[in-house]
Amino acid sequence: MKNEAEETTNAYGLSHISFFLFRISRYALDILFPPLCAYCEAYLNDETAPLCNMCLATIVKQTALICPICNARMADNKNICTHGKSKRDQYPYLLGAATHYADPIIRACIHQCKYEKVHSLAPVFATLLVEYINALDPKPRLLSASPIVVPIPLHMHKERNRGFNQSALIARSFARTIQLPYDELLIKLIDNDPQAQTKKRIARLARMHGAFAVPRLAAVRNKTIILIDDVSTSGATLSEAARTLKQAGAKKIFALVVAKA
Repeated sequence: MKNEAEETTNAYGLSHISFFLFRISRYALDILFPPLCAYCEAYLNDETAPLCNMCLATIVKQTALICPICNARMADNKNICTHGKSKRDQYPYLLGAATHYADPIIRACIHQCKYEKVHSLAPVFATLLVEYINALDPKPRLLSASPIVVPIPLHMHKERNRGFNQSALIARSFARTIQLPYDELLIKLIDNDPQAQTKKRIARLARMHGAFAVPRLAAVRNKTIILIDDVSTSGATLSEAARTLKQAGAKKIFALVVAKA
């Protein structure tokens, strides 16, 4: 019994010493390498937040749904402007964008999250998405239909090389914040080259045709989906993903992106 008590005391003491050394090391690192804002590089008081309050306040937030074709502000329950049935079939979703990609802070932070592995920016993007949907008036009715949060997937080779999927990081954080179920219902079959290399919208749409699949049809049938991505440019990726989900039996789809280019 005495040995057990001594071992417990020693372990307790060692844990306190380890914690103390950890705190000292963190304090020393903060002195040598103080946390900086991901955009303006100002010193941060809160090292858990990657952006300073000034930069966060500077971001211009959107307040309405937009047409995925012409970027016009949209009323609730309308997918696109009066572009005809063929376009409605091609873009079978509501589109919401929290910000605009022209915003230099957003553009720089998306680049850092995607290419420099600053994963702490994902919760910031998720917060922007939550603030955006809370600001919509009226709110799309599909938000009250127990939607499933689904990220735009990367091809397995690209995700393996990159080590993560930024859209999945944002979608998980968004789903956790807004307390909705999260599920990776889509897979990507084609490892496309960057869409920026394809200038015209029609060519981008053709390039994305057949890019996605739904391996679990029962999980999609009659469900409302919130489809999450970081940026929408031509809308080709979201369009093909939404079309694939609709063909699998999804009831309604709300495509939600951090920024619209």
